[in-house]
Amino acid sequence: MNFSARVLLVVVLFFSITSLTRAYEARVIKATGVAEMTLAGGSTVIRLAVNSLIPEGATVTTGAGSELTIETLPGAIVTVNPTSTLVVEKLQLIKNGDVITEQTVTLNLKQGKVLSTLDPARKTINRYGVRTPKGVAAARGTVYAVRVDVMGSSFATLSGLVTLDLGGGRSLSIPVGTSSVNGAATTTLAAAIASNPALAQDIATVVSVVAAQVSMRSSAVETSASALAVLASVLNAASAALPEQAANFMQQAVQAVAAPTSAVFGAATGEAVATLTEAAVQGAVQTLSAANPAAAQQVTGAITNAAVATAASSGIEVNVEAIQNAASKGAASGAANATAPASNPDQPNPNSVAPKSTPRQINPIDPSVVSPSS
Repeated sequence: MNFSARVLLVVVLFFSITSLTRAYEARVIKATGVAEMTLAGGSTVIRLAVNSLIPEGATVTTGAGSELTIETLPGAIVTVNPTSTLVVEKLQLIKNGDVITEQTVTLNLKQGKVLSTLDPARKTINRYGVRTPKGVAAARGTVYAVRVDVMGSSFATLSGLVTLDLGGGRSLSIPVGTSSVNGAATTTLAAAIASNPALAQDIATVVSVVAAQVSMRSSAVETSASALAVLASVLNAASAALPEQAANFMQQAVQAVAAPTSAVFGAATGEAVATLTEAAVQGAVQTLSAANPAAAQQVTGAITNAAVATAASSGIEVNVEAIQNAASKGAASGAANATAPASNPDQPNPNSVAPKSTPRQINPIDPSVVSPSS
């Protein structure tokens, strides 16, 4: 092979390899109030609106009473809460032809709060993390909230599993239904709220945000399976954390799946309502039944009534008996979990801080495999 041919081959190989890695720009899919962006190395402030593109290196800020929902990469949605500052450190797609084989997002939360929703169907290709002063909270197919304020960094998981990289080869697993403050041992969301009542509003916000994403069919919940799995898990975790608000959470969830733009909307919507009922009741009863069986029974009735009434007002045809059966199944599961031993030798201790490794997901309930009652 002559010199010219060799040079040409090198050039062809170079562009073949580098074309696999694509630069990407995030896109605003919902904006409320005032949100702005400053490009890397620049000083010009750019007002953000729906369909605005956000490149790697940009700094995003939201004003008081403002909120921004951004599709960072397909299936990876971040909602930036009011008075937050976020740097988009990395956006990268790796493709083999038209197939995405890996996608990486790194966000640096300087202050405020963000909620990340990641499509569980893409968890094998997702490399997603939110950097905080305490470490990077990484996930693949998860719903989790991260807050940075004067008190430090806090993390709450409402679906899937988050791994907090503490540096020095140390990491902390934060399973669904738990929270950590500044990398300390995890506690249940209910216990975290008891220590910090302000967290209750954060949990309620997560439900509202995920319900909105389901109703608008964002890429994180664009299929019926993903939408139902994510919404059921969030509903379960939020109801366990705040059982007194579970009926309201149920109402929001049913309204979300009933929206004509929802991925769940259609012939299976009635079955979806039963699945969501089971998830909500299971969470609420798991928290209440051991200490207050009467309250658990009352909440079960409230959730069931909310499911039936909201479905009817939303035009969904449901089998009332199926919803009642789903509620009974959820109540039995919740009561069993509430009385189960505190530890399970077959599962790792989620509160232990161990050398960094790929954790095994710990799910008290996996609503994605809960079958609607019939």
